[in-house]
Amino acid sequence: MICESPRESGTQRLGIRRFIYHPFDKRWAYVVSGPLWNRWRPELVRHVSTGAGFVVFRRNAVEPGDGVALLISKEIGDQHVLHKDGYYIPMRYTTAGEGFSIGMFNDTRPNLSAAALRYLEGLGYTPKEIAEGKGEAIWFHCLAIAHAPAYMAENADDLATRPPRFPLPASRNLLERSADLGRKLFELSDVDAPVNSVTAGVVPGPLGDVAKIVTADGKPLTEEDLEITTPWGRRGINGVSGGNGKIVVWRDGELLPEVADEELEHAGGDVTLDVYLNDRVYWKGIPRETWQYSVAGYQVLKKWLSYRALAVLDRPLDVDEARQFSETARRITTILAMVASLDGNYATANEKNAKF
Repeated sequence: MICESPRESGTQRLGIRRFIYHPFDKRWAYVVSGPLWNRWRPELVRHVSTGAGFVVFRRNAVEPGDGVALLISKEIGDQHVLHKDGYYIPMRYTTAGEGFSIGMFNDTRPNLSAAALRYLEGLGYTPKEIAEGKGEAIWFHCLAIAHAPAYMAENADDLATRPPRFPLPASRNLLERSADLGRKLFELSDVDAPVNSVTAGVVPGPLGDVAKIVTADGKPLTEEDLEITTPWGRRGINGVSGGNGKIVVWRDGELLPEVADEELEHAGGDVTLDVYLNDRVYWKGIPRETWQYSVAGYQVLKKWLSYRALAVLDRPLDVDEARQFSETARRITTILAMVASLDGNYATANEKNAKF
């Protein structure tokens, strides 16, 4: 069972866990020790208790060029978090049996292949450092490379037909610099974790102006104003399907005539969007690239809206949910500002031909 929050589940049982449903979109799920869903995976659930998290990848893309193909998550999640089947690799593993907690009769270990261990040791990592978690730099390096537009463009054909493969840096210093970028990306993608100067503390302009929620008439918001009545989503026979809600497009400060989503790419200049919850309330000033940002074929912000439309959720957003949309837009905008660093990092790593 998946729900928006524990209060909606009608229970506070021990099995309720945070659950990644879509990129930048977490829910609460009731995870039980038995086949409540289509298949029970007790080994996967046990690995959550290591605290290290999971690398999530897919075997092939829905179509070439559909965005980032790799995530790191602290939680288990939906099989379709990357649109097609998602594969969850624990960054650490445990051999504890069901009913035993970590540290009782077992240990946790890095989940690295013999080839990965040889690579790390060749860079000067000691077995003790690897055992203590420093070897996880290799996973965060992969996350940084996966987010580089140059990597996605140069490897589009491969990513469409097989799991991602990543070039490895030639030195420990370069690996750790790349891993630092990956950790920043992970922090930005974890909607539960506040990010200073992005979602917490003083958010400087112009980032602080991204996706501010405002009313068309300037009057204060009420609870009813947070109903998403524009047709962003609806229930169907096969679940929730997205719709085309209301957006208003600005280019270089001038209002454009009605522009469809698929036409935004061809509107030159500095383009921002106002995205409407309903006829009176909207999120203002979302950069075009932020609105179009996709992870594994999911247009993140549009997908988020499709599951929160009144026709699907059966209630208005609460204040925290409305704020989360704004914060997600700022997270994505910050990721997009890292493009030059990510592409430069990929070019440096690509000087070594080894693949992971």
